[in-house]
Amino acid sequence: MIFYYLVISKQEGKSIGKIYGFCDGANVYVAEGNPKLGPKTGFVMINYLGRYCVYETIEYTSAYTGTTTVTTSKQIERAIDLVNGAVYTLSKNNVRDLIGSDAELSKEFDELKHKNEFLRDYIIKYSEKHRDDLVEPETSFMKDAGNLCFQTENDSTWENYYKRILDFASDPEILNIQLRKEEYGNGALKNIGIMAMHKQAGDQYLFYRIGTWRYYYKNGQLQEYIEYDMNQKKIGIYRKYSEEGELVEEIIYDAR
Repeated sequence: MIFYYLVISKQEGKSIGKIYGFCDGANVYVAEGNPKLGPKTGFVMINYLGRYCVYETIEYTSAYTGTTTVTTSKQIERAIDLVNGAVYTLSKNNVRDLIGSDAELSKEFDELKHKNEFLRDYIIKYSEKHRDDLVEPETSFMKDAGNLCFQTENDSTWENYYKRILDFASDPEILNIQLRKEEYGNGALKNIGIMAMHKQAGDQYLFYRIGTWRYYYKNGQLQEYIEYDMNQKKIGIYRKYSEEGELVEEIIYDAR
């Protein structure tokens, strides 16, 4: 695993500010987390450039043992969605979600016995087949965000909803938009939804939860259904459920 660094002074880096990546004329490099540029800013090289750009990086995990904190590391692969800028760790579930719109590739992937050995291969296969996905959306998201950022009956599945929202990454008012999800220790989904940085926010360099979010109990039962406006304020429908799936509270906030 190799990290790359630019020969640059602290003062030069400060004048440039935050950086996403650079190209040296032969390869493309990215810095995770959109950090401020400096002599210690590490970059990783994109190994495959396409609909999804694949690169290797190091993931660090810290755990408290009761007496000390132990940090471990492992090499992983991630993919950047060039349509919306979202970053995904290559796992069986993530790859299956990302290639889900291609029935043929999805079927092939589902039939594999050792899926972890082919994660990168299927991301690249999908990217090669779907080069035409790299087009700019014609609709302005921020122009009518109050109606566009929520899940509607026109979104036939949750996957289609997330894809629709993430496709607005090229809107000039959107600085960054990502699908975020958190899992419990047992691997069960804890919450999932869209987070965005945008120029109309109170602080445009913070991520805000926007649109429709879902929160779950450890047993997989939906716990809360929340709709957020572009500044993470609850708006529209709020529902809370018991662990048995019964609706225990419903609030209709100010109209969207």
